Amino acid sequence: MWVKVLYHAVFKHLNPLAGLRVAGPWGPNAITRLRPDLIHKFSDLFETEEENLKVIPSYLFHCNAHSPTGEAAFHTLMKGFAWAKNPMLPRLADLDTNIPLTALFGADSWITAISEEQFCQVRPNGIYTKSRLIEDAGHHVYANPVVFNMQVLRACKFSDNMNRDHS
Repeated sequence: MWVKVLYHAVFKHLNPLAGLRVAGPWGPNAITRLRPDLIHKFSDLFETEEENLKVIPSYLFHCNAHSPTGEAAFHTLMKGFAWAKNPMLPRLADLDTNIPLTALFGADSWITAISEEQFCQVRPNGIYTKSRLIEDAGHHVYANPVVFNMQVLRACKFSDNMNRDHS
């Protein structure tokens, strides 16, 4: 019984970034202390470590300190603690089979990557259905910009070529 009460009182309405918003001007420092892995991830973008320690925490804080509309939308779309109310995979059967699909997943993500075989079971006649893993990336697949950009460009180029062939 107490688990149900805790779930409905806390977890069902939990906004994970609420603590960051409450931290106010100390938010960037909190990010630096709590998520040094994120700061380190982007260190090669800066000439000095000092610049990295100033820019990245501030950027992450300001991206997440505003009104939690994304978190509210996530709660609307989820069932239970973190499962989708209406998962995308089964709905792909309704997608026109002429539309190419490339799904990108971080190789180090906590989210389960869907294999090409699983996509093809749902879209057996899809002309182009691919699943790609982005190495050295977690949930945020764009954190490895070189590989991420290469995979996005590859998918776009295929789609462009396919559209030219069908025109």
